[in-house]
Order: sequence, then C-alpha cells, then structure tokens
Amino acid sequence: MYVSKLKNIFFFSLIVVFLGSMACTDEFAGSKKQPANNATADTGFDINNGTPDVGTNNTNNSNNTNNNTNNGGCRPGIDENCDCRPGEVRLCSSHGDPLGMNGAHIRCKAGRQICVGSIWGACEGEVGPSEESCNGIDDNCDGVIDSGVRDHNGTCLLDEDYLAPSEDCGPSGEGTGFDDDGNGIIDDGCSCAVPPDSPTPELFRKGQACYSGPRHTLGVGTCKAGVRDCQANGVWGECVGEVVPAAEICGDGLDNNCNGIVDDGCPDCDGLEVEVCNGRDSTCDGVIDGGVVNACGGCGEISAVEICGDGLDNNCNGLVDEGCPCTGSSQRCYLGPPDKAGIGVCAWGIQHCLGEAWGPCTGSVQPTLEQCGADGRGNGLDNSCNGVVDDGCICTEGKTRPCGSNTGICRYGTQTCTGGDWSGCVGGSGPQLEVCDGQDNDCNGIVDNDLRNACGRCDDSCYTRNTDPATGGDTGEGAEPISGDDPENPTGRGGVTLSKRAFIPPYLWAANHQNHTVTKFNTDTEEEEGLYWVARNPSRTAVDLDGNMWVGGRDDGRLTKVLWDTSSCPGPNTSKNIAGVVARVNSEAAPLSDDCVVYSQVPNPSFPSIRGIAAAPDGKVWIGYTSSGIQSIDPHTFELGPLISNIGAPRFSPDANGVQRPMLDANGNPMLGNTGGVYGLVVDAKGNVYTSSFNRNTLARYSPVTGTWDALFTGFECGSYGIAVDSKDRIWTGGWPGCPGIGMFDPATMRFYNFTVPNTVTPLPGETSGVVMNPEPGLVCSNQSDPRGRFCVTGVAVEPATGDVWTSFYPIGYTGRLRLDENDYTQSQWTFIATSRNLTTNAYLPGVGPDLRGVGFDRNGYGWTLGLGSDRVWKIDPVTNSRAASMPLGKSIGIGSHYTYSDFTGSTVFSFTAPRGLWRYIYNSQIDNAQLDTIDLEGYSPIDTVIEVRVRALDKNGAPITPWRPAENNAVPQYFRYPNDAANYRIDLHAQGGPMVGPQFEVEVRLITNNPAVRPILHDMKLNWQRP
Repeated sequence: MYVSKLKNIFFFSLIVVFLGSMACTDEFAGSKKQPANNATADTGFDINNGTPDVGTNNTNNSNNTNNNTNNGGCRPGIDENCDCRPGEVRLCSSHGDPLGMNGAHIRCKAGRQICVGSIWGACEGEVGPSEESCNGIDDNCDGVIDSGVRDHNGTCLLDEDYLAPSEDCGPSGEGTGFDDDGNGIIDDGCSCAVPPDSPTPELFRKGQACYSGPRHTLGVGTCKAGVRDCQANGVWGECVGEVVPAAEICGDGLDNNCNGIVDDGCPDCDGLEVEVCNGRDSTCDGVIDGGVVNACGGCGEISAVEICGDGLDNNCNGLVDEGCPCTGSSQRCYLGPPDKAGIGVCAWGIQHCLGEAWGPCTGSVQPTLEQCGADGRGNGLDNSCNGVVDDGCICTEGKTRPCGSNTGICRYGTQTCTGGDWSGCVGGSGPQLEVCDGQDNDCNGIVDNDLRNACGRCDDSCYTRNTDPATGGDTGEGAEPISGDDPENPTGRGGVTLSKRAFIPPYLWAANHQNHTVTKFNTDTEEEEGLYWVARNPSRTAVDLDGNMWVGGRDDGRLTKVLWDTSSCPGPNTSKNIAGVVARVNSEAAPLSDDCVVYSQVPNPSFPSIRGIAAAPDGKVWIGYTSSGIQSIDPHTFELGPLISNIGAPRFSPDANGVQRPMLDANGNPMLGNTGGVYGLVVDAKGNVYTSSFNRNTLARYSPVTGTWDALFTGFECGSYGIAVDSKDRIWTGGWPGCPGIGMFDPATMRFYNFTVPNTVTPLPGETSGVVMNPEPGLVCSNQSDPRGRFCVTGVAVEPATGDVWTSFYPIGYTGRLRLDENDYTQSQWTFIATSRNLTTNAYLPGVGPDLRGVGFDRNGYGWTLGLGSDRVWKIDPVTNSRAASMPLGKSIGIGSHYTYSDFTGSTVFSFTAPRGLWRYIYNSQIDNAQLDTIDLEGYSPIDTVIEVRVRALDKNGAPITPWRPAENNAVPQYFRYPNDAANYRIDLHAQGGPMVGPQFEVEVRLITNNPAVRPILHDMKLNWQRP
C-alpha cells in the first residue's frame, strides 16, 4: 500500500515557481492573493530540525500539526481527527517553503513525503542550499537571486576587495538619473545648476528620467523610471512616477519584485476552498488531492471485489487475486496501481501457487517520484510510470506561464509545457524602435529613452537666443548698423544693412605677364602669399563673387581660376610664403598640381586669346575674346554659356545734343555693327555686360534679359582702354589712345562725357586742377611730342568710399583722382598723386619707369596701382593723396612687371556690380553638446536684394568642428537664401542635413544688392536650440 496513492501526484515535481523559501504555515491554504514574502504553506515538516512533525501542540503555525485543516502528519490513537491517509503525498523541505522551490532560479528543490500507516514518511528527494555565487540562481535559498554577490547596479562582486561604485555624476556633473552607490538617493552629491556664465539662464533641466531602484531591475516586470525636474537651487527634485521592486503579489500575473519571474515564490496551486480530485493541489496546502483520492491514489470509486486472473490488486488492499483459485503454477502480478503496470520503470512481478491459493507477489516495481536531481533536468526515466519521462522535472505537462516582457508597450506571451519542457514564447508583443511618442517603445522602463532633451521634450528646441543685429554680432566689411529712424531705412525697424564699404578679400592679383604667372599679394600684411602658373601672357585678373581670382591668357586662350582662401582648397599642396620665399607649385605641364588652382582650360580653342574678364551679379564670370565676342562660365560647375558673337549689335551715334540714338538705314531699319574684339569688360549692377573694343573707339552693351547685344555706342573720344563702373551704373573708360583724360557713359541720359586735364597743367605732387569737358581733337597718345599726351589714361577704377574716379596717367608716373561734381560736371576737380616720383624733386624714384596701368582698392580703403614701369606695387593713402607710410617706396612683388589694369582686387565687383556685406554672430551656449535646430530671421529683402545665411559649429576655442551648412561647392561658399519680400524666414537644419551639435555656433549673414538705391536689412535673428 506504500505506493498505492501515487497516481497523478507528479504534477508538483518541477512547478516553475521561484525564490519562495519562506517559513511554512497553514494560513495560506485557500488564499489566492497574498504577498509572496508572507506566503507560506504547511509542510508537515520541522524546518528547524529536519524531522517529520509528529503532532505536537506547538502553537507556531510552521510546526503545528494538531490542526484538522492542514492534513499534517499525525499518529492514530494519539492525535484526534487524523487526516493523513495512507498513500497521500505532499511536498516537503527542511530549508523553507516547499511550494516555492521548484523554479529554475532556485537551487533548493522540494522533496516528497508519503503517508504510511497514517504517518508521514521521510522527506525524499529534496535538494538543499549551497554557498551563493554570482550565477543568476538563488544558491543559498534565501529568496534573493545572487544575494550578497552583486552590487546595487547588478554587477558581480569580483573579490573580497571589491568596492561598490561611487555615485556617477556623468560628464556634465548633473548626474545620470540613477542611484549608483545604492544609498537610496539618486545622484547624491551631483548638481544640476546652470553654468554661472551661461548666456541662457533658463537652462534648468525638466522632465528627466530617474530611477532609485537597482539599475538592473529597471524595465523588468513592473519596474519603470519616473521623471524629475532640476530646482532653482541646482538640486534635483523628487522622482515622480517611478516604480521600484516591491513584494510579489501572488496571482496578479505580474513581476512585482522585478526579477524577471511572474508571481515569483507563489505556490503552484489553484487556491480553491475545497480540494478537487484532479492531480493538483487545489487548496494550496501542499498535498495533492488531499483527502479526496481513493485507496489506489486515483479518483473515483474502486472495485469492491477482486478480479481473478488479471494479476492486479483491483480492490487496492495490497493483495493480488486474493481468494482466487490458482490457474497454474505461477502468474505475473503487480502490487502497484493497476494502471501503472508495465509503464516506465514499473515492472510486473511473479506469484506462485501455494496449494490452492496464490502466494505473495514478488519482484514487481512500483512507481516512485521522478528523480529530477539538483539540476532539475531528471534522469531520463519514467519513474512515476505515467508514460512521460522525467515528468514535471522541467515543467508540468500542459501548464502555461508568461514569457517575454510586460514593460512599456511590450506584452507577455505564453509558454506551454510540452513533453516535459517549455515551448517557445507564443503571442504577446516585443520591443520596437524607440520613438518620441510618450511611450516606452523599446520596453526598457524609460519613456522616450534617449530622445527627450533637457526640457523633457522630443526633438523640440528648449531655448531661444534672440539677437539684435544692430547691437550684437560682428558687423564686418560691407555691413553697418542702421537705426529705425534713419532716412534711408524704409521699414522703421533697426538692424544691419549694407554700407558703402563693401566686403573685399584682402588680396590683389598681379599678372606677371612675361612669366606667365600671377602673384597673390596680401594687402593687409603687405606680403606675397602665392605664385601660380596660369596661362601664356596673362593680363586682366578679376575677382568673382566668392573672392576667387580668374585670369585669361592673351597668347593661348587659357582660362584659370585660383581660390583665394587656402583653407578651402581641396588639398594642402599649394604655393605659399615660407621664410620670405614664395615657391610656385604648378606648371604649364601640370597647371592643376597646385590644389588652389581648381580650373585651367582653354574654353574655346577657336579663340586662343582672352582679354576682358569680370563677374556678374548672378555669379557668372564673363570672358571677352580678343578676336570675337563674349561667353559666360559658371564659376562652380565650369559650364560654359553660349558664345555671343561680335556681330549683330544695333548701332548708336550721338545726335546734336550728344544723346546716343539708334542708327537707321534708308528704310528705317536698325543698322547693325560689329562690336570688334574685346579689350576690356565690366558688368553693371543690372547684369549688363559692357565691352570696350580692341580698336578702342566703341562701347558695346549685352543685355542678359534679351540674351543679345542691345547697343553699340559710337562717337566718343575718351576711350576706351581701361573700363570700370560706378554706383549709378555709369561706365568709365581710360582715354587712351586719343584723349588726355577719361570718358564716362551715363545710360540714364544716353550720353558720353569727357573729363580731360587742361593743357596748361604741369602736375606736381598733391596739386589739383579743373577739368576740360570738350578736348581738342587730333591727339595721338603715342606721340610723345604732343604735351597733351602726358595725361593719356590706361587703367581706371572708382573708389568705393567716395565715388571718386582714379586713373593711371601712364606716361608720367602719376595717378589721377577725379572728384566729380554731380551738380555741375564742369566744376569737377583733378588731384595729382605722384605715385612713382620723388615727392620733393618730382623726379622718378630710382629704378622706376613711368608706365602705370591698373588701379584698384583694398578693403581698408587704400588705393593700389601697378604697371609696366617696374616690378613694384604702390599703396596710396586716400587721405594724404600720397604713397602710404607703410610702403613709402612701393614694393617689388612677383616676377617682372605687371600688365594688369582690371578689377584685380575685387573692389569693383563687390562695391558696384554686386555690393555685399557680411555680418557674423557667434553664440557660446556653454554646453558642450548643444544642438542647434532652427534659425529664425526677420528682414527686409525687396527685389534686387539678397539676404543669405550659412552656419557652422565651433569648439570651445572657436575652431570649426563642422563644415559650413550649406556645404561649400568646389570650395565656393553656399548660403540659405531669404525669400524676397518675406516678413520672416526659418532655416530648419533638420531638413538641411540634420541639426548641428557643439558648444558654439557661428552664423554668417551675407547682404547683397543689385540696385544701389535699395539695401537689404536684417532686423532680427533667433537661434533655437536644445541640449540632451
């Protein structure tokens, strides 16, 4: 009878319940929801001395067996109302609550006791505790996994000298949101105070994630982070909304203590009031089918009589075929439950006939408990003889348990015990990529993890830096503040606008025509910085709207572009000044071997000579061919425009009043003419291209609107050699070869004007004279015997600061300065500057000849001139009308003399063709990883004007850490353009390559006008930013 009650008891052999080693009491029977830390079940076993209870009257519930409700062990005849029925089975343990000892995360395993003669037998098969180690198992069965061998953050303690981590305040010193040292205070000793010198005092963090529980429990079970705000005193406020590990609440289907196990330590039972015969512990008293099984250990009625001849104990009285006659000398027999015979390890025995009745049954093997062992994996046998090997060692067949995660948007799935092992996780939902939506998408316990910024919002600027351009930032070259009440301000709002002093790069480019090179000379430092092979016999150097130099070859038609800013060159291999020596890197055979030479080609082999060259307001560069017309080139893509032939230009001539009128044939049709080869070229603010002809007696105009020549002006005397434009789009020309002065064409009046020097003047340093408006005809400048030839002019340029027109009186070494009287041209005045002469004796300086050519101006307002009379460049002070004190004798540069009389400094293009200015602002956030999201601008930008912006991030020392945004194109600056006539404009960096990150941000605003009468104004700028 010892084993006759084993049927269906093995569902308890390995129930997945963890960490439940608590003292046993009968108070838990029938309870469905109790804190696991208080969950107990009467084990019927003395956990103190390891011996079975024998019915003492001890009132301690853990040992009290004199209780009719606990099914505890008792002694017939001594203890009243004994409920231990022979064959009953219950869980037992000498190391805690057996109901919580069948999980994979606890070493201790419950044993089994069988009721023998109404007394509980020994506890068999239990597994006891061992020394705790860091392995994810509760080795010492104290109810805590890895107790004492992990720190507060879940890190294994490596040795006896291991020290728990100190509080981690993070790189900013503000903390990490965790209690790293485990003292119960998050970020103890960390300060969230704003840097004292911060330009943005409202930087206090808000809505930041925090968690005071052990870090390894965050995002496990019910545990999740809360949020906190930084207080004005720099101390973190309360962590609101966090959930930390708590006592397990049995039956709620949750992991309350956040160890990854749902209902950890809770009994694997049904919690019913009355036991049901179903092979389970329905009342949570530790006894399977306690009090409701039959004598055979199964459910239902047993046979009242023995069935003869089947070799079984049908009536469960411990005898086989008792009272049945022998039918042979022996038969097989089985003493155990009839349904177990021949299954698993259960084997038939044999009984022999003793006279007329059967003798005892010997050799039969009855079912026992499954031998799961300390590892819980079993022994590979069906010890319980139910047809399932190691049944219940891993799990109980058909049982389910939650799997996966229930944190955030995740939901538990289900595992089912099949064939003694857990199936895969079915159903539920797993983690997703974290997005900023107020949910914990990746199920790590933190809502919008790593996506919320310092003010608790997602990808949304926290802070705004408002800047008034009129009072803040760096108003650089070409820009100036303007007040709201300025008469030239039509908006009534202050800001920054264009000034008369344009942005001009600090370089002049001198053509060393006989050496086929160009010298780059810094007008600020007065030092050479580069030497470049460019073309054969170069002459007219010009500057484009990006400040880069272009030049054409008169003997080969090659066109070359050189970058002015070496930091923008695609590589470091470029000509430079080393210890006063400037070495050339490239050559005719390899013109692009210098990294700053980015273009060098013959654009049109049919025309192997280039003279005129200038930039237009739209950025294109126009080139003029010596023997033909003109052609444009894109300075960035180098795409050529169509060739504009030199034929088909409508001819104009002056009427009796000097007004240029169209010339008509006898039929009234326009007469067309040939513009001739190009000698000089300039572009006005409207984009009109003017060319002076190679025979220097006509002036042609090309219209970018119609795409054709719209005029060929004739009948003027003073021109045209050099060519320039002023702020009123008037065209100025050098008078060589037939005029002792200069000419001016005014498109507003369609008239030519001449400004010559009186024949009676003998120039001396600093002297002045009036003008002659109608020169005597017949002068040939090359005739040295004609005194009028002293004042023949080659180069001409307009001074940006004053509008004065400067000229080169090339035969006498003087520079002329014409102050125009706008009210009465006849009252205009010449000033004579002794450029290459001794100021006292008026003699030429030693080693210098008379021939001066080009005139230009630098960004500081100084005049510069150079020519064929020497290898020197001359710097002229416009205040003293004399050579500058810093270069009293000029300075020799380059190689040989310099055949240059074009816009060689860029003063014309930046002052008159496309006036522009720069305003820069640097914002220091004091935060290493500040993120700039958007820039808001308010401005006044009517048609013909431009406001454009670019931005980059700087490090703490002001060095760039990102490229400019927009990115430069072939080393050419690009800008975000403010829409014309818009009241405001936002630059969203997220849509323009992503936000910028760094401690400082540099914003550059470029102001441009193509109409000198209208200026753009930047009123306001806001930088919208955040920090992590």
